[in-house]
Amino acid sequence: IIDDDLFPSNKYKDKLEKGSEGIEQINQWGLFAEYCKLNLGHEGLLWRTVLTICLDQMHNIYLFFLLKARTYLVNAVFN
Repeated sequence: IIDDDLFPSNKYKDKLEKGSEGIEQINQWGLFAEYCKLNLGHEGLLWRTVLTICLDQMHNIYLFFLLKARTYLVNAVFN
């Protein structure tokens, strides 16, 4: 065995050693956070993930701008 660490980290090692009952006690959000730390810890992946999230929100920003512009037109210009 090259690496004796648990997946995604050794944070929950004591609970995993208890078996099924210990696995049921693991906090799901905490386990997900450890998984995210594992993935985002790779070189270059964090900034690419942040960039993707920001670029994905551009469509929402555009729709919000259209909504505000149309509301302004209806309330101020056509009133």
